[in-house]
Amino acid sequence: MVNLDELKANAQEYLEDADYLYNKGHYNSALNLYFKALVAICDYIILRDTGKLPRNHSERFRILEEKYPATTSWTSTLTTTAKPTS
Repeated sequence: MVNLDELKANAQEYLEDADYLYNKGHYNSALNLYFKALVAICDYIILRDTGKLPRNHSERFRILEEKYPATTSWTSTLTTTAKPTS
């Protein structure tokens, strides 16, 4: 299982790499890494507060909405945006 230090290191790495790619004009790749950094930060908070990691994005967003209602506005946007369209 991933621990808090690993999640923090992952988030920092994703942010550094995303900034680098963004500054090079690689916006799609940077966006993917910014999203991964946000997920790592969310997982860090969830693991810190509950001792458990979510299994998937749906569970992650459900936990965030239940335990951190202030996140509802941006998590609903992310879940809508992250879902593939048919």
